[in-house]
Amino acid sequence: MAIATPPLARRKKVLGAVAESTSGTAAAVSAALGGMNVTDARMVPEGIYESVRQPQGHYFGTVDRTKGAQRGRCTFSWELTYADALLTLLPACGWPVAGAVATPSSTISAQNTLTMALWEDGRKKLLRGCSGNITIEGTNGQRVTGSGDFQGVWYTDPTDSAMPALAPINTSPWRASTMTLTIGGAAIPLVSRFNLNLNAQVEPREDVTNATALLHYIVTDYNPTLELDPEARLVAGHDAYGLFLAGTTGAVSIVLTDGTNTLTMACARGQRINIEDADRDGKLTDPITVELQNSSGNDSIVFTKA
Repeated sequence: MAIATPPLARRKKVLGAVAESTSGTAAAVSAALGGMNVTDARMVPEGIYESVRQPQGHYFGTVDRTKGAQRGRCTFSWELTYADALLTLLPACGWPVAGAVATPSSTISAQNTLTMALWEDGRKKLLRGCSGNITIEGTNGQRVTGSGDFQGVWYTDPTDSAMPALAPINTSPWRASTMTLTIGGAAIPLVSRFNLNLNAQVEPREDVTNATALLHYIVTDYNPTLELDPEARLVAGHDAYGLFLAGTTGAVSIVLTDGTNTLTMACARGQRINIEDADRDGKLTDPITVELQNSSGNDSIVFTKA
């Protein structure tokens, strides 16, 4: 006998996203983001009923709240592969794409916004006008993963909708091994993890003529950083504190490869802006934060697939 009124399964989620032809005008989303093993996908309204109504009178307490701007948020993680949708997501973070190259831009009109859909075992949620931030990280020998944090307009109620097709993806993701990782052309001593954060600043475009009070979201600034945890060395071997205190800058190169395809993340000018004292299983480390700066224009970090 079949289970009556079964619960929705947490694992049965499919994420989709489509670039909008006109920012803030919802595009039709009917398929999954291609080539991506997604985990921890969530889409929720955010802060719609923040304003508390506490009128003066005879009574303590509150009365019915009214809706504010209809904000929403979609967060998720995925395994990085050559065939993933990184180059679909980056233009909505302020990194327009030409061919297989994503370059940061301070021209807001060059950005794309996304309509995003999340199917949850037969229920479909939607956000329009989405912009966001991406973090890429890896730990030695493990899968390299990306994390997306996108904000958009919660413009419609969820509906019941059959999940789109999504075949199992057995393609091996890029791993934090056989990597190229240099600053100023020099290798960094025995790093076990890295974290690249675009630090995109996402803000709404308010619109009092819209029923949702929002038109769409945009990226108004970014400040990419790279965090590393190199083993400590004697000053003669690697003068970590000297490089930090001197404000030394140098080109940063991160290259992931599966032996056939590559993802190169390149910055012409990186500067160590923080150093800490830590250890990794009893081994002293000098964790650093590198700010990825502009050198000759909008070139703080450029992504290239090949």
